[in-house]
Amino acid sequence: MKTVLLVVFSFFFNYSFGQNTKDSTNKEFNINIGVGFPYGGIGGGFELNPFSKGKGLFMTSAVGSAFYDGSATGYSLGLKYLLSKNKSKALIKTYVVLTYGTSSSVYITNSKDLSKTFTGFSTGFNFRFHVPVKGNFFRFMDNKPFYQRLSSQFWFLLPLQNKEVNDYRNYLLQNYNITAKKLSPVNFGVGVHYRLSK
Repeated sequence: MKTVLLVVFSFFFNYSFGQNTKDSTNKEFNINIGVGFPYGGIGGGFELNPFSKGKGLFMTSAVGSAFYDGSATGYSLGLKYLLSKNKSKALIKTYVVLTYGTSSSVYITNSKDLSKTFTGFSTGFNFRFHVPVKGNFFRFMDNKPFYQRLSSQFWFLLPLQNKEVNDYRNYLLQNYNITAKKLSPVNFGVGVHYRLSK
C-alpha cells in the first residue's frame, strides 16, 4: 500500500508541476488539510483537475493518521465532480464524491493490537466555502490575495462496507467482552483547502 501511495503522490506532483507555463494555466492543483476519513484521519493531500478549470472533475488523494495517537495510517483516493452552477464564481461549491481508502475504524483504548481500520468505497458530498471579501491583503504568487486562495471544506460520506465493521464489533464482544462504540453511518470531514495553481 505504501508503494501505491508513493506512485499516486508522484503522479500528482509530476503532472501538476511538469507542465509548461501555457498548459499549467489550464490546470487546477490544490492542497487539502483536515480531520476525517477524506483526509486519511488527521492529515492532508492533493487535489488535481486533470483537464482544465471549470470542467468540474477532480482527482483527490490524502494520507494521515487514522487514530489520534498515530498508531495506524489512513489514506483516501478518489474522484469528485463539481455540481454547482456558475462554477468559477460560486462562493459555495458542491461536489459529488466517490473515494476508496480508509473509511471506518474501531479504536480500543489501551489495546492497539485490537484496534483496526477498514478499507472500502465511500460516496457522498463535499462542500467548499470560499472567502467572498476583496482587498490588497497578503498578496501571493499570481498577485491574488493569499486569503482568496483559501476555503473551508466539509465532507459527508457514506461508507459502503458496514457489515465488515459490525462483524468485527461482534467478534470483540464475543471473544474479549469488549463493546466497541457503534459507528456513525455517515463519515464527516472538515478542513482547509488551498489553491496552488493560478
